[in-house]
Amino acid sequence: MKKSVDFIRKKYCAAFVLALILTLMGQVVSTQGIEQVEDMEINEDQGFDAVPIEFGITGYVEFESYISIYPDQELSDTIKKKEIRTRFDVWVGTDSIYLFATPDLYLDLSIFEDKAENDYDYQSDTQTATDMRFSSNSSEFIFRELYLNYSASSVRLRLGNQIYGWGTADTFNPTAYFNAYDLREFVFRGEDEFRSGSPSFSGMFFLEDVTLETVFSFAHNPMLLAVDGNFWALNTSSPFFSVIIDNTDERGMGFGRTGFGARLSTSLFHSDVSISGYHGPDKEPVFVPWAIALNPNEKVTVIVKQQHFLVSYMGLDFSKAVGDFVIQFEAAYSPDKSGLVVQNSDRPDQVHFPFEVKNSSYIAYAAGFNYFIPLHKLLNGHEGESVFTFDYSGSTYFDDDVLSPLLSNLVTLRYDDSFFDSRITASVTTVYHIQSNGSIIWPKIGYDFQNGLLLELSFAFIDGKPDNDEEVDPIFYYFRNNDLLMWKVRYEF
Repeated sequence: MKKSVDFIRKKYCAAFVLALILTLMGQVVSTQGIEQVEDMEINEDQGFDAVPIEFGITGYVEFESYISIYPDQELSDTIKKKEIRTRFDVWVGTDSIYLFATPDLYLDLSIFEDKAENDYDYQSDTQTATDMRFSSNSSEFIFRELYLNYSASSVRLRLGNQIYGWGTADTFNPTAYFNAYDLREFVFRGEDEFRSGSPSFSGMFFLEDVTLETVFSFAHNPMLLAVDGNFWALNTSSPFFSVIIDNTDERGMGFGRTGFGARLSTSLFHSDVSISGYHGPDKEPVFVPWAIALNPNEKVTVIVKQQHFLVSYMGLDFSKAVGDFVIQFEAAYSPDKSGLVVQNSDRPDQVHFPFEVKNSSYIAYAAGFNYFIPLHKLLNGHEGESVFTFDYSGSTYFDDDVLSPLLSNLVTLRYDDSFFDSRITASVTTVYHIQSNGSIIWPKIGYDFQNGLLLELSFAFIDGKPDNDEEVDPIFYYFRNNDLLMWKVRYEF
């Protein structure tokens, strides 16, 4: 057993060394590679017009740690995450035809420790997903994006794993139909990690006054949640029963697992307006109580399956600049979104597994604004950009007997600022759940040495209360003991 553990450790040490070598190569190539290619002489006697091929790499290496500040735990159990991450942005080709890739490599450093349990697993076992994600319990490699691009004067075509920036809201986008959320760290993953790529073919057509984008997704990936036993796993246990969420519902590729969408964008009355439509697997799952397991002398265990059903959407998004404000709105309506039918938990004899799922009319919406505060008018010498963000997101089923969505009726407030020639960055984010009075308060401060090195420190305070009027408690309640101190060191090249 010790030999196998040593072998695994050597394997990941080798992977980490390889990542460092690629990082150093990337730093050299990013500063010299493109210039060298562009400086190549083209021989006109070859009989054809040679097109210079460009190649470049940028990226960063990052160490990040999470420290739990929940008081009722042993000091040795406070460190919940110790992770090395390496990211590259790689492109090769010409202006019109090129290959673009964004690979991410993650390594949990607790693999080098002799611990019986791990608070941070990427997956419960080794898995390969259709979004080019290769995961194990202690490491993960993913092509966040990997596509071939062709561009001309009036068209842009892409084939591969892609992330689509549909919608205008700053938090949750109802009209972003294709990219599933990665909630393995609840809402604390970085903005460049929050969505999974969609294996798809897309075309963007630039017409006179409008832009049409069409997407055909030929594979489906589920929402990602923390595996059972992890620090970020939903803590749904009670004195009487426990819950295990089965996260294995991956539709993959094949008939009935494809999705198609289109978005038409234009400028109207000095505003940016888009209408969109979609039909295919829903990126938001239905958590279906599937069965119960009875073990002698133990609590009853409820097995919950994550299921993604087919859905149709029609959407609208809007943004407009008014002075120092940018106003944003978007909404998506579905006539056939699947939802969980509420059961009478006060009558155990009337509870049947699996729970019933039915289609209902449904609407999701988000509205807010960004206010670019002219702080330089109040503070002499203030050079940074001060932005206050307000965002409200909600959703509802039209049928009263369908369970309310978990992530709904959320208000997000955020203030961003920078000081001393943008060396110091600071922000405070508050997320508030209206129905349950649950909240997250998340202050963050960073220092940029402006030589590629960045430091960041943040805290997260999570407060959640049960909702006696609902069959399922608000999601903040499940993470009420997950207060954190987070810090990271990043080197960009």
